[in-house]
Amino acid sequence: LLAVLLLTALSYKSSSLLLLSAGTITGRKSDNLKPIRYKERRESAGVMKRWLYSTLHDADVTAHQVEYHQQMSRWVLAMHGSGEPYVHTLKPPGRGGSGPYYAIWTKGGADVLASAWRVLRNGDTEYIDAHSYVSPIGSVREMTHVIDVYGDHAGFHGWFPDAYGHTIDFHLAQVAFLKAKVSSSTRFLLLDMGPLKKILETLNPKFYKRVTWLKPMQVARVNDGTLTANFHVSWAGTAEGYFPRYGANRYLLAWLRSLNPPGWEPSKQRTVIYYSRVFPEAKLGRLLDADHSDDVAKTIQKCLEKNGRDEKLVIFDGTITGEDGERRSMTLLEQFSLFRSASMALGPHGTGLANIVWMDFNRDTSVIEFVSGPFNNKDPNLDKYRWRTQSFGYWGLPFNYHHLLFTPKSTDDHVFIDLNILEETLDSIWSTGGATTMGE
Repeated sequence: LLAVLLLTALSYKSSSLLLLSAGTITGRKSDNLKPIRYKERRESAGVMKRWLYSTLHDADVTAHQVEYHQQMSRWVLAMHGSGEPYVHTLKPPGRGGSGPYYAIWTKGGADVLASAWRVLRNGDTEYIDAHSYVSPIGSVREMTHVIDVYGDHAGFHGWFPDAYGHTIDFHLAQVAFLKAKVSSSTRFLLLDMGPLKKILETLNPKFYKRVTWLKPMQVARVNDGTLTANFHVSWAGTAEGYFPRYGANRYLLAWLRSLNPPGWEPSKQRTVIYYSRVFPEAKLGRLLDADHSDDVAKTIQKCLEKNGRDEKLVIFDGTITGEDGERRSMTLLEQFSLFRSASMALGPHGTGLANIVWMDFNRDTSVIEFVSGPFNNKDPNLDKYRWRTQSFGYWGLPFNYHHLLFTPKSTDDHVFIDLNILEETLDSIWSTGGATTMGE
């Protein structure tokens, strides 16, 4: 019985769900609010000094080089220039108070809102007031129930939690950062939605066991412990839109290098992965013409043979042939294993190419991303992705990174690249062992 009681006290939740009134967990008066505010750090151009520009490849590089570098600098400065996220820890308020509490109110989209707060002994509600962190007053009235958790906890939430690409290029880095800032006994409160749960369960099961998964509108009440949250104060704004501030990729890199998931065996055969992005496997624009995609694959194979490379070309579309001979979706571990074996990945900007994060950074890794440029401004659906690239989110990861522009005749439904430029790019990379690197 004693063992059971001790286990319960140290576990991450009680077996019962406690229904409480809003006033119980937000203080006696809704106007007694004490926001905890930080000032966003000024964006530092020093962040650019650590970054060696990726290389642009096009038939007319000179015409685009200035705009290319300006756009890359603007995005990287906005997303990474303010440095690491802030960290704040809410301590137990003592006798007469309650909490800390943590809740994620929104289930998806760009503006996912959460609250981290505690009720002080005088009845005031003290809460984190920062980017995507809001007062619990109002939202807490819509809560479904309260879950009791025990011991020190850390909470994180982020934009587009249901999107695989955003999960691996933003959420993973933020969780890795927060994990590095708390003790190994600290448990985590994360949103039970989207691919993050499966990613952690598959690739880092030891850490996965430290997570309590919250449904939207659930409130976690921390007993006998602290609550730590990480955040920036504001969005990263550019003329092209608003994005969260990043600043945690060196923690992501350390986590990626440490991965050794169960069931994974390093492949002796290195690969070159061509992400084909052809309908119907892909449906959301920047689709390669099917015949042209075949020509791209043939060009890659020709260059492999011409340069005496021993990598195997793999055409990746997110599916694989199963033992029954039928095509099926690849498991996460299969995708991880494939990209871990790759010395190079290339293809159009899209979610499939986000998997480059699984490449082995203990060895040379090259990426060639096909992107929209100034010549594609006649199609607004394609032009809105001008200079959009995975390298923005993955800044600081040690890729040999290259960009190749779509040809002027491309539309969002049928994109093309210059096969001669592709061949020249592959020959230049494989003859020198890679060009510029996105520095750590």
